[in-house]
Amino acid sequence: MRVWDVHPGYLSRTRLLGHHAEIHAIHSILSKGKSGYRHHPETERWLKHLPALRRVHDLVVAEMFLRGYAHRSPLSGERAWAPHFPKYLEDPGVQLMRLKDKYQDGEVGRIPLPKRKTELWAHHKYQVMTRGYQVYRAVQTHFRHHPDERLEVDARLVKGLIDQIRRPPCPPGFRTTRDHLWGYVSGSASAKEAATYREKRDHPADVWAYLFQLASRYDVVYLLHQTCFAEIFPDMMTFVSPSSNGSDTP
Repeated sequence: MRVWDVHPGYLSRTRLLGHHAEIHAIHSILSKGKSGYRHHPETERWLKHLPALRRVHDLVVAEMFLRGYAHRSPLSGERAWAPHFPKYLEDPGVQLMRLKDKYQDGEVGRIPLPKRKTELWAHHKYQVMTRGYQVYRAVQTHFRHHPDERLEVDARLVKGLIDQIRRPPCPPGFRTTRDHLWGYVSGSASAKEAATYREKRDHPADVWAYLFQLASRYDVVYLLHQTCFAEIFPDMMTFVSPSSNGSDTP
């Protein structure tokens, strides 16, 4: 059994659907007191973290929707931001390397597996920006002062990014990110599409889905490879109060 800690955008179709099935199995075992695989390490690590498991499930479902897959097996309970996640059984950087080994036969996810640190950051940068511009800027500054390397050299970066995006977004971070994403498609968008964007811009889930739709329509590959679009459910985009790390101004 395995629940991947890396972003579901990196998972191929087969592994994404298998990931979804494993989450349901673990949730059923723990919520209904079933005995099968009850003492498996993967099951035990989620024992006190069912809200976090629900969060992982919803990211997977959002990723399924982005790829046009149907989903007919919701988990019970309300969506909520999980305050705590369990410890990793395997470092997320190692998980990415493991996927790389498994994808030798040509498997691919929505987002190509990164080979270098800058590629990993390029995929996650706007999801980090929704958590606050100062956090985003700090990572950008790190890359300006450190050489780019193959991901195997600094796998800690994967864990650091995952830890950041498990925090909830903040309103200033969302607004800044929304405007950045719109900038990539605004030059191609029609007047009608621009008007639709203005109608949706203050509704997080709606505008996120619409921006992904525009990115697909105009084949903006850089946006199509962003992890942030897997946060398209309204409850997943419920914000915390603005904090000191959020800013509307870059």
